[in-house]
Amino acid sequence: MNKFLLFMLAIVSLFATSCSSDDEPEINYAKDVASVYSGYTNASSTYFSDMISENQSVKVEIVSNTTVNVTFDSDTWGHTVISNAEVSLSSEGFIISGKGEAEISGHGGTKKYECNLNAVIGKNKENAKFEFSIPSVMGGLTVKFIQGEAPANLVVAGTYDGYTSTSSAYFKDMITADQKVMVTANEDGTVSISYTSDTWGVANISNIAVTKTGTGYTLVGKGTLAMPSMGGGEPKNYDCDFSGTISSSKDDVEMSFSVPSVMGGTVIKFILGQAPATE
Repeated sequence: MNKFLLFMLAIVSLFATSCSSDDEPEINYAKDVASVYSGYTNASSTYFSDMISENQSVKVEIVSNTTVNVTFDSDTWGHTVISNAEVSLSSEGFIISGKGEAEISGHGGTKKYECNLNAVIGKNKENAKFEFSIPSVMGGLTVKFIQGEAPANLVVAGTYDGYTSTSSAYFKDMITADQKVMVTANEDGTVSISYTSDTWGVANISNIAVTKTGTGYTLVGKGTLAMPSMGGGEPKNYDCDFSGTISSSKDDVEMSFSVPSVMGGTVIKFILGQAPATE
């Protein structure tokens, strides 16, 4: 083979290598997902479901082009680290998967548990969802982190135990202990209220609007209250206006069922906690 032919083969080889490098840029999926994500968590286990915690965050740091470290610190769910999690690309976005440890405090002190991570992140670091699965905690604990602000109706949903203080045109501050109000989230962003009382009857109020305020949430809606008949007959339905406030921590709760057409206007106020002692 002559020198000219060898020279031409070298040029062709160099050109082909250069084109291949230009056509196939280096993959760096880790760079595309590295960030601190702010949002909320929705946790479920064998013993409870849909426990919402606000103001949560997840940190993703680069290890290599296709691996990251994921850190989740939570006042509610402890400290979780997933080291060297794999990052790949799918039609849904970037996928992060891996195994690590969750350090959670409980009645027996702080313990470490094996934790599995599966996450999906949009191509512009939006719509991030992280699922931390801890099989050996509470019969199987799953903590789902969702980027963004928690829907108000999910935050206020739950069962509230307390007492009522009722007033009308004929009496004032009649205390009834051991009362319960259930708040259920609806798919349209509203909530439904269920209240059953041996004294005041049954209230079922749907499509209650929930609005976030500076310190918590306000609830407003209308429905009916089926009150027992004084003569022992069938309960009668009355129009009922509902309003309430629930703090972000859910430790300060007041709700009012207002029934204008009963006893000159009756207002049943539900208050969280134990009823005050009466003489």
